[in-house]
Amino acid sequence: MIPIKLTIEGIYSYQKAQTIDFTKLTKEKVFGIFGATGSGKSTILEAMIYALYDNSERLGGSNYKYNMMNLMSNRMFIDFEFLAGNEIYKVTVESKRDKKNFDNITTPNKNLYKKNGNEWNAIDKNTIPDIVGLSVDNFRRIVIIPQGKFQEFLQLGGKKRADMMMEIFPELKDYDLFEKANKLYEDNDKAIKTLEGQLSPLQGVSQENIDKEISELQAIKEVQANIIGQINTIGDEINSMDEIKDKFSELDSKLETMSQLRNRSEDISAKEKDISDLRKCERLFKSNISLLERTNNTLKENKDAKVKIEKLITEKKETLNKISSQLERAKSEFEKIDSLNDKVKYLEKVISLNDNLTSKTEKENDNSKLQERLKKGNKCIDDLKSEINNIKVETANLQQFYIERQTINQVSEWFRTLHSIEEKYAFYHKEKAKHVDKLQQNEKERLEAIEKAGFDSDCTDVNNIADAISLAVTKLKADLIQYKEKMQNFKIKEELNKYANDLSDGEPCPLCGSIHHPAIIKMTDVSSAISKLNAETEKLENKISSYEKLAVKIEGINKAIAQIDDEIENDNDLLSLEDKNYEKHNNSFNFNGFSKNEDELKKRKKENDDIIESLLSKQNELPNKENNLEKYRNEIEKIKKQINETEKEISQYDGIINTLKNDIPSEILEQFSKMSAETLRGEISSVKNEIVRIKSDYDRLSKSSTEINNTISDATGQLKNIDGNITVNNNEIESLNIKIESQLQQTEYKSIEEVKAILSKNIDIEGAEKEIKKYRDERAATESRITELEQQLEGRQFDEKKYLEAKKKHDKLQEERDKNLTEIGSRESKIETMTNQLNNRRNLEKDMKIKKERAKGLNDLCNIFKGSGFVKYVSTIYLEELCRNANERFMKMTNNQLELTVNEDSDFELIDYLNNGHHRSVKTLSGGQTFQASLSLALALIDNIRRNSSSTQNFFFLDEGFGSQDKQSLNVIFETLKDLRNEDRIVGLISHVEELQQKIPASVTVSCDESGSIIR
Repeated sequence: MIPIKLTIEGIYSYQKAQTIDFTKLTKEKVFGIFGATGSGKSTILEAMIYALYDNSERLGGSNYKYNMMNLMSNRMFIDFEFLAGNEIYKVTVESKRDKKNFDNITTPNKNLYKKNGNEWNAIDKNTIPDIVGLSVDNFRRIVIIPQGKFQEFLQLGGKKRADMMMEIFPELKDYDLFEKANKLYEDNDKAIKTLEGQLSPLQGVSQENIDKEISELQAIKEVQANIIGQINTIGDEINSMDEIKDKFSELDSKLETMSQLRNRSEDISAKEKDISDLRKCERLFKSNISLLERTNNTLKENKDAKVKIEKLITEKKETLNKISSQLERAKSEFEKIDSLNDKVKYLEKVISLNDNLTSKTEKENDNSKLQERLKKGNKCIDDLKSEINNIKVETANLQQFYIERQTINQVSEWFRTLHSIEEKYAFYHKEKAKHVDKLQQNEKERLEAIEKAGFDSDCTDVNNIADAISLAVTKLKADLIQYKEKMQNFKIKEELNKYANDLSDGEPCPLCGSIHHPAIIKMTDVSSAISKLNAETEKLENKISSYEKLAVKIEGINKAIAQIDDEIENDNDLLSLEDKNYEKHNNSFNFNGFSKNEDELKKRKKENDDIIESLLSKQNELPNKENNLEKYRNEIEKIKKQINETEKEISQYDGIINTLKNDIPSEILEQFSKMSAETLRGEISSVKNEIVRIKSDYDRLSKSSTEINNTISDATGQLKNIDGNITVNNNEIESLNIKIESQLQQTEYKSIEEVKAILSKNIDIEGAEKEIKKYRDERAATESRITELEQQLEGRQFDEKKYLEAKKKHDKLQEERDKNLTEIGSRESKIETMTNQLNNRRNLEKDMKIKKERAKGLNDLCNIFKGSGFVKYVSTIYLEELCRNANERFMKMTNNQLELTVNEDSDFELIDYLNNGHHRSVKTLSGGQTFQASLSLALALIDNIRRNSSSTQNFFFLDEGFGSQDKQSLNVIFETLKDLRNEDRIVGLISHVEELQQKIPASVTVSCDESGSIIR
């Protein structure tokens, strides 16, 4: 992340908007922000962090919205542009003060934009941590480092550093494999338990049991084959008897059917005659009879229609007589419509006259109110002029007692520096006391060790005790050699005694080979002497070992004492230096009007703050009063304009009212002028409704009269047509009757009624003919089948008893067969199930073996990865790499005297080459050395961030540490920072150290006065 531009307004001491163009600063790679203590330098960093992360380090969780906003401002605004990766982003944050409630600050309105060409496109503001690539805590540790945060990574412990490493080195998360390994182990364990559950019911399955079931099944199948053979033989016999039985039954059935068919013979003959008569009548009479009936119906319809039309004509003539009289009255009313329209027009003018009179009265009232407001406004202007004059006099009086804030800040800084010197002196004095106590403890420990070993207390001198221990060890080793020589002699004697006891005449000597032994040596038993010598030898060896350990211990204690002596000497030097600093600082107090009494300073500062607060209050109050004065003057002008406009409108209303009065007849004006607008509108509506009614009645009656005349004319024409149709119908009926009578005389039918009766019969000719044909066919077929069956059964009989016995035996055999089929199916299913279970068991046992072997390996992996052990191991490698990168600068800063390293607990330690390369805690570093170590680590960390991002540059901002460096260290640090320019790094520094400001090629200066902080 590289800053591009920052604008801040209304935050802490920044009252007015201030902008920093970082592009000019970052060109030089190293730049500074300088200013006196309290000028507002650190606010620049906090504004950037607050804009990015909504977080205030200075205020924590307190009411930061209120406390962060400048008390002289009503708006806090931050506009921060920055480069992340290869993209440019902008974040804006704005809060406002409630005008009615000074303590109430609105919720910050925050927006994030991404630059696309020349446009800013809004994006999700919650993506800032992903864009920057760091949490707010780690951002403070290695990018923008506020006061009090620079040493944090160096002294960070345990989990916090591990979390930070995981964020800085995202690839470390890939080494946290415990959960994955444990998940695999748990899944494998579940699989094993599942397999155990599946194997449990399969333990009784074996190949022997399956073979036994197959043998039993084969025996049952052989029995089943015999039963099926018997069933087939008996079945053939039963089928033959069934065939004879069925034919006897069929013959009986056919004889019964033949009897029924003979009984239906007469009905069939009658149906045949009915069909013949119906077809003859339809051919000769049906068309003429149907035409005669239709003509009679038509004649009746024409006579009915004639009656209806004659009645209609009579009714319409009566209605026309009534409408004619009503139409005459409607015409006389229609002639009055013009006078009614005039009345409506005059009534509308009366309403307009009354409206204008009302508006004129309202304007006259408005004019009176405006005159009253004009009078009050002039009085307020006079009062404000007096108040403004009083504020100016009070401000002038307060300024006489005001002390410059810079002077008070300088005096306060003098006291802060004094307290810092006193605190350092107390710290060094306390450190010296600790070192003295430690020295005494080590000397006591050395004395106790010497006395415990049996040496005199006068041997405590370093050289004396070393010589005494060396002399004692030499003497003990000489005694040990003598004891070992005696031991060897005793062992030789013991062996010779064994040989002598084993010698006997006639057997060769194992040493000389002689078989004669005239003078065998007689020796006493030496085993007890050897035991005593072994015990003494062991005591000597233990004593030598204890003396040698004592020598090592004493040497270690002596080195520690020497180191503590050096530290005490260093403490004395530091105390002496602080004494000089105190004297120098005490003599630097040269502030006129102030004493070295801090309580008096606090009192003067409070009084001055009260004066400033009063001045600021007056200064804020004066513009408000002046603005109010201007507002009142503007308001007075507006009121005067409104009065003129109102008077013009009143004059216009007078002209309109006179014109309307002249247009309205006097009788209308006298009758309706005092009525309300609502009553007048009701009257107008009533007159308009009357006009509509008259028009409607006239139009309706005229239309009805025309329609009735047309109806009478049409009905008269229809009546003539109907009379002609009746004459035609009568002629047609007479002609048809003659024709039908002639046809009757040529047939056997006596009358037309007889013919109509035959035609009226509801006979389905097609269905009846089908029924007759079916009857004839069925009778012929039945007769033929009876003859055939009688021929087939001639000389044959059916034995019922033999038939029943065969059926019974057949049913019994079928039951036995079905039972065997069920048994066979059951056993075959069982064999198939057992075979599948056996195969399943073998497969499950094979899987179980694989899963158990896998469980051993996964358990070993879980133990390796447990407790993030692998991550910690890899993290240590990363920390060591950080140390190596940091030491390239740290050793240069410390003249190769100190080196950073990582101990077994993954904490930072120092290798002190001035003290034989011994290790010590980083907490023992001085303030300047701590700054140097932290700077080196920060640069190494930023190297990694650059590698993990697409940016070729990296940036960090530092807000502390330079005041703790001496001139030589400051030069070394600055040279280191200058070298970063060649590495494409950008470093921003915040400091009040003048020597550093002279060395920085690009910078801005922050100052603070009564109007707030200003950036130049």
